[in-house]
Amino acid sequence: MGRIAPIAGLVALSILSACALMTDLSGLGGERPEDATTPTSEPPTDDASSPARDAARGSEADGDAGGGARVDAAAEAGAVCTDKRKVGQSCTIDADCCSRNCYFNECASNDVGSRCTTDDQCTSNNCYFNECYGNGLGAKCKRDDQCTSNNCYFNECYGNGLGSKCKRDDQCTSKVCKFNECQ
Repeated sequence: MGRIAPIAGLVALSILSACALMTDLSGLGGERPEDATTPTSEPPTDDASSPARDAARGSEADGDAGGGARVDAAAEAGAVCTDKRKVGQSCTIDADCCSRNCYFNECASNDVGSRCTTDDQCTSNNCYFNECYGNGLGAKCKRDDQCTSNNCYFNECYGNGLGSKCKRDDQCTSKVCKFNECQ
């Protein structure tokens, strides 16, 4: 009888957090999937993965692992939403949906490439012109905190090491930004 209480508590916690996130977390690095409903045999590519673009933005060693995912604890635990509406069902507010994303009266996904109107409708907390973007190098952004590197330079996540583009000193690991470049 003493073992039932901890298990019941764990089940209750899982149920309470079940609708926090129901999404495919594989695309949080800035990539934009071709078709979110059709799986492909090739892994998704980050639009920032070419060596030339990486060099221009700063390397992943500059404080950005590329993925930059902001992950919800419920998703890590594999929680399943059962008491709210699923993607494609009608809704009036975000709270109606498991994804917490009611986009024009229809529950939408909240992963990279999904439609959105506010940042909090995206797992990455990054809604840019009505589309959820990731947080890694090359992702679109409006603010520094939407990039794992903490460097949003002209609406794109850049690295923060030597040679990376910048507007302010605090966007560089060296804390020196001269002529729009980390020194």
